[in-house]
Amino acid sequence: MSVTCYFWDSSAIVKRYFAEKGSEVINRLFGTEKGRHFASQLIRAEVTSAIVRRTDATRTARRLLDSFTHDLAVQVDLLGLDDGLVDAGVQLISRYRLRGCDSLHLAAALRLYAEFNRDLSDDEPAINVVFVCADDHLNAAAVAEGLAVANPNHQ
Repeated sequence: MSVTCYFWDSSAIVKRYFAEKGSEVINRLFGTEKGRHFASQLIRAEVTSAIVRRTDATRTARRLLDSFTHDLAVQVDLLGLDDGLVDAGVQLISRYRLRGCDSLHLAAALRLYAEFNRDLSDDEPAINVVFVCADDHLNAAAVAEGLAVANPNHQ
C-alpha cells in the first residue's frame, strides 16, 4: 500500500483552525488515514502567531491553540531547523525570490523528500511528498524543485 506524505506549510494548515476558502480540503487531507504528516518546527511559531493575531477573545485563542497543539502532538512529525536547512533556504531565496520563512518550509520539504528517497533501489517507486501550501508563488518554487503540491485554494 502506498502512503502519501504531506508536508504542511503554515498558509495551509492555518485553514484548519479558521473557516475560510480551502478549509474543507485541508480537513480532508489532514484526516486521511493513508497519509503521514510532516512540518518544520517553524510552523509552531507561525500558526501560533496567526491564531493569536486573528482572534480577539482570549478564550477563543486558547481553544484554537489547544487544538493546534493537539494536532501537532498526535498527527504531525516536526522537523528541526539547523544550519544546513538555513543554507538551503538562502539558496532557494536567491533562486525564487521567496520570503525567509517560506524558503525554510520548502527547504525542509525538499530535505524530507531526499531522505525518504535516498536509499531506494532502481526498481522501487519514489515516496511521494506533497507540499501542502496556499501560496501560489511558493507552490511554483516547489514544483520547479520537483515536489508535488496541493493548494487548498484551487481544489
